[in-house]
Amino acid sequence: MTVERSGVNYVFTESGAVLITATAPCVNVLATVATCPVAGIDNIDVSLLDMNDTASYDASIVAPIEEVGFDGGPGNDTLTGAGPTDGYFVGRDGNDTITGGEGVEGIDCKVKIIAKKGKKTLAKGSGKVKSGKTGKVPLKLTKAGKKAKGKKLKTKATTKLTDATGAKVSTSRKLVLKR
Repeated sequence: MTVERSGVNYVFTESGAVLITATAPCVNVLATVATCPVAGIDNIDVSLLDMNDTASYDASIVAPIEEVGFDGGPGNDTLTGAGPTDGYFVGRDGNDTITGGEGVEGIDCKVKIIAKKGKKTLAKGSGKVKSGKTGKVPLKLTKAGKKAKGKKLKTKATTKLTDATGAKVSTSRKLVLKR
């Protein structure tokens, strides 16, 4: 599902086989496309139900919209926000990927970071993300990390998140640990 603004309407487009059921003042243009007038709407909430869903809104979603909410429901969902409009994303059950733009601030979760080189865990730590803001996540070297040579340890870190609803998200990226 994508949400974008086109002239005086918001356009909701479902790329899969799932049908959209529009309710007034919104109307179905096609079975998988609905439009809603910009006038009088200040929040957009989308419930994706079960399945592996994808939902996004782009930078065309601006005032008068105050917030866009996506509820992924059960399944492996990808929820993405862009632009200055606030977003609130709920992943629920499954391995979800949540990507926020500059306005997304409603992600509350626990964070676990595990830094590995090959099969050896070099460092790990945990912390919390509250309203999309991460505090410092302290990493502690494991025995393997202490034995590793060099002042910099180049590794791959996996970040595992669990949001307030229990949904799990995992991301990986390169990490350099400096001693």
